Amino acid sequence: ASLPAGYFYLSAIPIGVFGPSPFTIRFMAAFFGVLIIPVLVWVVRPLWGRQVALVTAALFTMALWHISISRMGFPISVGPVVTLIALGATVALFTVLRNTHGAVGHYLSSRG
Repeated sequence: ASLPAGYFYLSAIPIGVFGPSPFTIRFMAAFFGVLIIPVLVWVVRPLWGRQVALVTAALFTMALWHISISRMGFPISVGPVVTLIALGATVALFTVLRNTHGAVGHYLSSRG
């Protein structure tokens, strides 16, 4: 099957610690399902503020598709976390550039 291998490599960690069971197979999906909430706040807060970040996180925790994917142990649960981490790192980079390099950082962060 054409599934991402990274999820299965990460799933080997709880299997090695707890042994093979349905819990350990689904553990990484649940872990990434929980991890996405603070990552989402980390990405949204510098862009739109604390209140919007908290409302976004609250709404995301109630999203049925998010709960279902995390509960069933689908490998796709890693994708949104990795995407948000990349987006958050980009936002953080442009924030640092704007604050330290003045006009150059502002130019780079305002290009569309």
